[in-house]
Amino acid sequence: MNIQDIKNKLIFALGGKKRGRKSRLLNRQGPDRISMEMDKLVGAAYNALDPVCPDRLDLLAIYFNTLEKTAKLFRSTKRPPPS
Repeated sequence: MNIQDIKNKLIFALGGKKRGRKSRLLNRQGPDRISMEMDKLVGAAYNALDPVCPDRLDLLAIYFNTLEKTAKLFRSTKRPPPS
């Protein structure tokens, strides 16, 4: 019998109930997918340059998506063996 079992039995005997983790109630978000079209990039740039309410999240998402795709492309290309 380990310590966790003893703790659970003690909590149950005292009338309390075991509380689950709150993190299981959160919905997982998938990776951020941004279409790589020129109009999306121009719109993201205009949103980032807005002097009243700048929003750089779309621009950053496009940037990180580009880095990820570039890394995948680099890994998939075959390089000749060193001589």
